[in-house]
Parts: sequence; structure tokens; C-alpha cells
Amino acid sequence: MSHIVLTEAQSRILAQVGSTIEVRDQQGRTVAHLTPLSADDIEAIERWKAQRSKPSQPGIPSAQVQAHLRRLDEIRRTEGLDEQKMLALLSRLQAGEQV
Repeated sequence: MSHIVLTEAQSRILAQVGSTIEVRDQQGRTVAHLTPLSADDIEAIERWKAQRSKPSQPGIPSAQVQAHLRRLDEIRRTEGLDEQKMLALLSRLQAGEQV
């Protein structure tokens, strides 16, 4: 992916505003809207980068994730799903149980 590196002054402006910023070219035409990432987003990206560099930890196959989500949706529709029940299901899934 291509990228643009901001100058120190541009980075400072972005940090001060903290919300979406209109980006313009040298003629003043709007070329983009830039939305800064939250601290949580930046932390998640850094965790992903760190995990990506560890080939010994395989990811979870997409088909398995989709199957879990379909099953959770089915449980939500048929039995109801509050936070306590969801956390219990998550523990079971993490333990390798079928739900």
C-alpha cells in the first residue's frame, strides 16, 4: 500500500484536532478526508503486526470464525444472548468446546 509521511507540523495539527480533517492539494482542491486512528486502533494494529511476525502462531481459519458467528447468531435468535451468557460461550469456544 502506498503511503504519505506527514511533516512534524502536519502531525502536530492532526494530533491537536483529533477529528476528521479535510486534505487539500496545492490548488486548494479537496482530495481526501483524513480520520485519525484512536489509541485503541493504533494498539490493535501494533498487536497485529507483532503477531504477524510470529509464524509459530497460526491464525484461526475464516471458515471457522464464520461458523462460530453463525452459531452465536442462532443462539441469540433462539435463546437470547446477554453479556454473561456470551462470556460463558466465549470461554467454552476458547477451551475448544463446540457450542
